Amino acid sequence: MYWKKYKKILWSLLMKLKVPNEEASNIIGEIGGHGMGYLFENMDEMDIQAERRNTEREKQRADTAEERTNALEEEVQRLRKLLESQKQK
Repeated sequence: MYWKKYKKILWSLLMKLKVPNEEASNIIGEIGGHGMGYLFENMDEMDIQAERRNTEREKQRADTAEERTNALEEEVQRLRKLLESQKQK
C-alpha cells in the first residue's frame, strides 16, 4: 500500500536530517496509527526559500570578506617589498 512508500520516503528524509535512528523509528512507527495526526506537532515552521536566500547572502558575504583579505595580503606583501628595497638603499 502507499504507507510503505511514505515510510521509505520519510525514513530517507529523517536520515538526511540526521535524526537518531531510535527517534526516526518511533516516528515511522506512528505512520498509519492513531498518532499520525501528531507526527509533526512539535516541528518548527521553516521557510525553505528564505533559508536559501539567507544561505546565498551569507555565501556572498564570505566571498566578499575573502576577496578583501586577499587584497590586504597582497598590499602587505607589496609594502614589505617596498620596505625591503628602502632598507637596501
